[in-house]
Amino acid sequence: MRAMAAGEPIVVGPIHALNAEQAALGVVATPDEVVELLNSNGEILASAMRTLTEHHLAGEVDFGGERTLAAEVAEIAIAHVEEHLASIRAVAEADRQA
Repeated sequence: MRAMAAGEPIVVGPIHALNAEQAALGVVATPDEVVELLNSNGEILASAMRTLTEHHLAGEVDFGGERTLAAEVAEIAIAHVEEHLASIRAVAEADRQA
């Protein structure tokens, strides 16, 4: 989002692959670490999104080497956060039922 606001290309890494790799390696955060990450990374994203104007969202951006609607990129970022939230809720529910 910061790159979008600055008019710079958005570099897209293999986000899902990295998440899967960490899970396969057994990289597990404690509940306190998860809360800390959610707070810090969530605030970074929220702060960056608050800087976006209608002008930013109306155009196109370079998203991983492809021209993409800026509003679509913002929606992708929100969907990514929602995926993590759904995963966290599922784990919390499983723990409650165990």
